[in-house]
Parts: sequence; C-alpha cells; structure tokens
Amino acid sequence: MDEQDRRYHEVAALFPLMDGDEFEALKADIVANGLQEPIWLHPDGSIIDGRNRHRACIETNTTPTFHIWDGQGSLVS
Repeated sequence: MDEQDRRYHEVAALFPLMDGDEFEALKADIVANGLQEPIWLHPDGSIIDGRNRHRACIETNTTPTFHIWDGQGSLVS
C-alpha cells in the first residue's frame, strides 16, 4: 500500500494534528532516532493512533512500523 493513501480511522481525530515547530521537531526526532513508537492500525488498515507519526514518516521518507489492534476493549478508552 502506498502510505499516502492510508486512511485515518474516525477515532484518530480525538487527537489534534501537529503543525509548525512542534511537527518539525517530531520530524527531526524521527530522522535522528527513527520511529520509536509504532503506529496503531485498525484491522481494516486505517490508522487509529499515530497519524502525526505517520505524516512525519511520509515527509521524512522513513518507513513506518505498525501494530494492529486486536479488537479487545474500547478504542476510545
């Protein structure tokens, strides 16, 4: 899958998108240290947590890593 085409699950909108200096710092950290926290996916492939990390990976040409939610518990909790 082309990462630019990956959907964001509606629950991902609970967390604000970073911009400006904060987002630039995240990108710089990923370039310097790699992606430290995997991006969480819904079983349908959409991102449930980590859309800022995902965007930063795309913009820095870093290969993202993922974990798939097992469906246990509540996404919102």
